Amino acid sequence: RVRNTRISGGDRFWRTTDRMEYYMDFDSRSMALYNIFIDDYYYGLREKIAQSNISSVFDGSTNVPARLVSDRHESYTAWHLENEPVIIRGMPYKTANMMTLDKRLIGNDIYKYNQQYRLTMSFDFLGPHVPMQRLRDRLIDEMNDEMPLGYKAGLRKWEWAPQEKEQYYLILLVIVIIYFVCAILLESLMQPLAVIGLIPISFIGLFLTFYLFDINFDQGGLASFILLSGLVVNAGLYILNDFNNFRKRDSKLSLLRIYVKAFNNKIIPVMLTISSTVLGLIPFVTGKKEAFWFAFASGAMGGLVFSLVAIFVFFPLFLKMGNGR
Repeated sequence: RVRNTRISGGDRFWRTTDRMEYYMDFDSRSMALYNIFIDDYYYGLREKIAQSNISSVFDGSTNVPARLVSDRHESYTAWHLENEPVIIRGMPYKTANMMTLDKRLIGNDIYKYNQQYRLTMSFDFLGPHVPMQRLRDRLIDEMNDEMPLGYKAGLRKWEWAPQEKEQYYLILLVIVIIYFVCAILLESLMQPLAVIGLIPISFIGLFLTFYLFDINFDQGGLASFILLSGLVVNAGLYILNDFNNFRKRDSKLSLLRIYVKAFNNKIIPVMLTISSTVLGLIPFVTGKKEAFWFAFASGAMGGLVFSLVAIFVFFPLFLKMGNGR
């Protein structure tokens, strides 16, 4: 049921340029019967298609560069090669008796994806889809058992392989770690929730950036989640730390005035941190757009800009200032 097995480079349907070549497969038994060597055949073929340079020819006054070209060099085709006899040692021999001429793919373009170089192996399967899947999965397991360290066989993305979701659990783990660190720093279990609440708000800006500018979401987008989580929490901690310090020293002031004082005291460092980070990421979105870094920088910039909305509008609400927390 399996036929036409082939190996190609890059993506099978849209990035691979197929290049073909003619391949002569000699029949060693037939050539031995005629007492002909491959060198003899190539020598007889060279008279029909050869072109070579001669160093120079003296024309009586100067040396002129010269080149020898067969008169059939332009007109001799693959059909002539298969059907016309070739003169070898003065005797005509028909090519079909000694070799076969086939056309095959050459020059695979190997592309880099996700920090890995990959090749595509494909084949035609005659039959239903279910036995084809079984055969494919068995072949993948056998190849992985034999491949050396650093090589791996797997399904291509366009075959709708099940996508791993461990990276999303890692983002949740990062948020949990940030919560416990903030709880230790602030000596509170409720205030870190206000800081953590800034993270999903900044993620809204990240998603809007990928949607509005039609950017492909890949590993760079996942990495921007981690960067946003740290930077947005950092901005919230700046303000909240001063809020707690001012609250201890000026207990007679209302919570609103204390928050406004802490906000005014730290908003300039927060703005400088966000703006410097956004400016530092601009080179990744201009010029040559690398897949990972372009998505990473775009998502981080959009999330950081939208985090200003979270800090100015939502952060005081998350603190529940009217209740003192």
